[in-house]
Amino acid sequence: MKPPTFEAAAHPLVVCSLALASMSLCGEAVRADGPPGFVPQQPLADGSTTLGGYIDTSIMWSATAPRDAGSVAPFPNSLRMPGRLYDTPARMNGFNLNVVSLELDRRPPEESSWGVGYHVQTLFGPDVALRGAYSLAAGSSQTTGLSSAHIIVKAPAGNGLEFQLGYFTSPLGYEVYDSYLNPNYSHSYGYFIEPKAHTGLTAKYDLTEHVSLLGGVANSYSAFIDAPLTHRAASKTYLAVAKFDAGSFWRKDATLSLGYTGGNTATSAATDVFPRIHNFHAGADLPLGLPGLGLGLAYDYQANFAAGVPAVFLFPPGPMSSYANATAAYLKYDHGKWQLRGRGEYATATAGNTILAPRGALGSSRPMFGPNDDKFVALTGTAGYRIWENVVSRFEVRWDRDVAGGVPVFGTAAHPLKNSVTVGVNLVYRF
Repeated sequence: MKPPTFEAAAHPLVVCSLALASMSLCGEAVRADGPPGFVPQQPLADGSTTLGGYIDTSIMWSATAPRDAGSVAPFPNSLRMPGRLYDTPARMNGFNLNVVSLELDRRPPEESSWGVGYHVQTLFGPDVALRGAYSLAAGSSQTTGLSSAHIIVKAPAGNGLEFQLGYFTSPLGYEVYDSYLNPNYSHSYGYFIEPKAHTGLTAKYDLTEHVSLLGGVANSYSAFIDAPLTHRAASKTYLAVAKFDAGSFWRKDATLSLGYTGGNTATSAATDVFPRIHNFHAGADLPLGLPGLGLGLAYDYQANFAAGVPAVFLFPPGPMSSYANATAAYLKYDHGKWQLRGRGEYATATAGNTILAPRGALGSSRPMFGPNDDKFVALTGTAGYRIWENVVSRFEVRWDRDVAGGVPVFGTAAHPLKNSVTVGVNLVYRF
């Protein structure tokens, strides 16, 4: 098979040119059989590479923000929303273009024992800076960047061995960056404390039809592209994920995922010869008998140790270590064109951490290191209705509450609040 002839497609200008060319050739998105609302990526001229993507927009409103609060107002009137990664205070009370995503894919051919392909996802818009990736564009605006770009190699070993080399999103977690693929528009506390992306190598092997294993090594824990370690003596970052489904004895849509990522940030110390940041994840999906009804469960744990401190999990919280936990339950129901989603969460983190809510930045009177941990509960309700096949349209209400005691961290430093309520509309056009 002739390989594709546009190796430079990762550059934003080339990606835009391909997108415009594809749209002019293909016209309206072609509808095909698949999951509800599914629109396939469009084949390019070589027939083996596909182009797809989406435009993600939102309208957000904070129902509890004090009158003198501002999303970018100076302290003490800046709006505080710990644990919110993409639906940030800067997006409250206004209209938002979140991101434009363009994706190029070429899967290794199925008919051959050896094969090679690639995946590139380019992002345009405000989400780029929040993704923590170095910008591809000149200047400091950071409105153009990569979410992932890697080579895929298939090897003829057993049931099939697949390697990934390059920049890729973390395989850990119940949720992913692309919010339209998640049960809710806003991301969970668990997603907030998980690693986001790595540059490295992974290997995936299907042990059986119902069990797959993934292992990998990356330059560092940091999310930006390449993210080389400052000190070569420092430990690399290691990844492992095991996925199971119950198709052999029950239903294939009953799944379990277990994962681990451990390593050091790019700015690690020369004494960091062992991983000092550890993330563990467990996630499950269970059908509940009634057609369209399902339950999702997720648990995330992070231990973060100071530079040069070995990973001792019983080390007490304090200046040298911090911890975070997040538990979530998802109730999902699909009926006709409706998609109803509910999420309940409980998240904790040791005081003084930089995982969920660094105390100094939030101006709280709680001690930096002491008994008052971060503790949050949250309920999120999302209702989606498929007006058009290739459009995700949903309405969401989210309530967060600080249950740690002491001075609460929502609202502003001038007017601290225990509760935060946000309302949003999310529209995503997929092509």
